[in-house]
This record gives sequence, structure tokens and C-alpha cells, in this order.
Amino acid sequence: PAVLVALIGIFVTFKLPDYYAADAIIFIQQERLATKVVDSPEDKESKEMQIQFEGLLQEILSRPRLRGIINQYKLYPEITGTGAEQKAILKLRSKVSIAAVKSETGVVNPQAFQLSFSHSDPATAYAVTKTISNLFIEESLIAKKSEAQGTEEFLDSKLREARERLEQT
Repeated sequence: PAVLVALIGIFVTFKLPDYYAADAIIFIQQERLATKVVDSPEDKESKEMQIQFEGLLQEILSRPRLRGIINQYKLYPEITGTGAEQKAILKLRSKVSIAAVKSETGVVNPQAFQLSFSHSDPATAYAVTKTISNLFIEESLIAKKSEAQGTEEFLDSKLREARERLEQT
């Protein structure tokens, strides 16, 4: 029986398709104003960062973005028929994994996450992971640019207020 189980295990191992996973760790650095200008409690900052990350995640894993990746790399050509695009998008979403990064002590870093994609072709796994991580970086840069513009407007308004008070004095 032990030899038979071993032979079945070897047979099944050779018949299963190979899957390769490509991983990327992405670190999102929060923009900061000087604490003397704006007081922001750590809890509020952490919640805001979580909300921003969720929005970023929804944008990256949206249907148009995933459809573009599927078309660019010709993923899942075996999926055909009615609703093939929806099935392919769902399959791609199931193959993309996003997890929080933990330190050696087990503490979760809220600013970092691990992106992983698995596919039967290692080059495709790498290319899709790279594309998705680049989308995260591009969207993060757009958000930072918008945030910087908002910060500039905030500081300008505070400067105008201070100037008006000085003139009144």
C-alpha cells in the first residue's frame, strides 16, 4: 500500500500543471506636513492611509484596468463564449494576491504590501506583476501630486490669513 500511494503521488505530481508566482513588495510613503503646521493624530493618519489604500486598490483592480492587462498579455485565451470577458477578469482577480507585509516580530506594516500573481508561464507571471505594481506606483504618484497641490493651497490660504492679520495689526 505504501508503494502504491507513493506511485500515485508521483503520477499526480507529474500530471499537475506548473504554476509560477511573481512577487513585488510595494511601500507607500505617506506625505507629511510639519507637525507644527498641522496636528494629525497617529490613529487618524493610519485610518486615512487605509482609506487611501483601499481606493487605490479599487482603482487598480477595476474592470478597465484588468481588461487592459488581459488584452496586453493575451491571458486566458481558453475562456470563450458568453461572458468570457467577465470570467477572465474574475480569474485574473483570483490569481492576484495582495497581502500586508509583516516584520520579523510579526508587526504589520501599514505602509507596505506584497503583490503576487501566479501563472503557468514564468515570464508572464513576472510581466503581469510588474505591470500591476507599476500601476500602483503611477496611481500613487498621481494621488501625491493632488495631495501636494492641496497642501500648497492650504499653506497659501494660511499665509493670506496671516498677512491679513498682520496688515490689520
